[in-house]
Amino acid sequence: MNNRWIGRVLGAALAAMLTAPALGAECGGEGQASCTIAKATLVSNKPGQCPGGAFFDPIDGGTCWRCPDGMARTVFHVKSGDACERPLHEAFAKATRHGRATGLLRTDCQRGQFWDPNGDCWSCPGGYRRTAHPVTAERACARTVPPQRAAAQFAASLACPQGSFFDLVDGGTCWKCPEGYGRGAAHVKAGDACAATVLAGVGRIFGSCDAGLVNAAGTCQRRGACGALGERPCLLVERVPSCNGGLAEDFVANRCVRADLKADICKATVGAVGAGKAVAGLFDAARATQERTEAQRNRLRQGPQSSPLLQQVAQALAPHTRMVPELQRVTSLLQSQRGPIAALFTPETFCTLPRAEFDRRLQALGAMPNLPRRTSSAVDWFVRPAHAADDAHFYLGYQVAFSAAAVIGVDVSLLWVTDFRGNGGRYLAVGPQLVTNATIGVTPIGLQFFPKVDLASFTGWGFGGAISGGPPSKVVSAGLDVSFDDKFVFQGFGLSAGIGLGAIPGDLAVSAVHAWKLD
Repeated sequence: MNNRWIGRVLGAALAAMLTAPALGAECGGEGQASCTIAKATLVSNKPGQCPGGAFFDPIDGGTCWRCPDGMARTVFHVKSGDACERPLHEAFAKATRHGRATGLLRTDCQRGQFWDPNGDCWSCPGGYRRTAHPVTAERACARTVPPQRAAAQFAASLACPQGSFFDLVDGGTCWKCPEGYGRGAAHVKAGDACAATVLAGVGRIFGSCDAGLVNAAGTCQRRGACGALGERPCLLVERVPSCNGGLAEDFVANRCVRADLKADICKATVGAVGAGKAVAGLFDAARATQERTEAQRNRLRQGPQSSPLLQQVAQALAPHTRMVPELQRVTSLLQSQRGPIAALFTPETFCTLPRAEFDRRLQALGAMPNLPRRTSSAVDWFVRPAHAADDAHFYLGYQVAFSAAAVIGVDVSLLWVTDFRGNGGRYLAVGPQLVTNATIGVTPIGLQFFPKVDLASFTGWGFGGAISGGPPSKVVSAGLDVSFDDKFVFQGFGLSAGIGLGAIPGDLAVSAVHAWKLD
């Protein structure tokens, strides 16, 4: 399942349940509240200095390296092939004596030899030249040796063991939190030194449970006991879909109900998130998207994946730059028409208005882009050829995000997807905070453009990226939001100030999002 779109700002719907205090020891078992705090365990003292002849580098938490004999450290990355260098220098050698010189003046020597006032003929090794030193000296001949570079050799680690963290206490020590916990703000020797991830200690909803149990809205329950009619929906870490066939997830009641109640579920959910109420069914997605986001950001920090993604975006944007002015016009209109546009996202209108009528109201407000025709045919962007076998074509997404709870860094978003030909749908998504340029003004209403996708791609997992840049050498003149499927294939983009034609910028922040179809 592939979700191609991203949320925008923080989710008010997640605020209310984050005020629960961290719990004590009676937690983590079946039917108990999840645990949010734990003690840290001492692992070892941290090594204090490099061994003799090695130099320190802060990489990987502090490591020691050696250069090959005769080489010194350069300014280049310690893991590069240029980390060490033997600079430009002179190499010396002895001259070779070949006997007495000949000729009338006794100064003639054979080709390749030179005469010395002592009366003998001498030669330097190949590539060497004569120096001013005495011909019998060790440095009688010399050659210039160009700089030589080589990789440094790993000598030792001063970092704490993998999976542990450093603390200054007791002169520098290494500690470890239990699995599922991260370092909190308390003293490392305190009982609450560790807090349940992803959001340390902010409430039971992000707590940890014993093995074989899952945290379902702050209570530990058996893994897999879910999905049937009247049962809780299965968490994203248990299975997808969350409810059995013929059932739908009621996000407010956090139960699996009959699928024919989808309209009621939609209205209840939209009403709750719009009012900033707690929606238990969305907390699981908040945890899961935070974890996926952190895992992906670690991959981008530790590996070379970021540059190929940026290049993919640059190549995908190139055919669509001529559409930018019209998309900018609609984006500006969304800002000026915030009230009428936001009125389309009320529970009754968003959940029950027929698609054709929803599209008609967008058109009446001028919110439908007048996109150019294809350069290779006379077919409009939104007119599919009769022989087309699927619905993989252009879609627009009109999005509203709900903001209030700045503490947790996630958002809840509604998206109306349409091709203005009767195809589309209503979607709900949860994901980490991305303050992005497609969010318009104070009221977060945005527009995204999906060049070629199908409707199935809007549900499930996906990734969003926020890229920032500026003229004159950037692709993005002010900022850009991009959408990827769960295999990181580019799907769409949102913009505010526009796209240029320069080199892609080097700053890409990726976040995971999970989305559901509400109709």
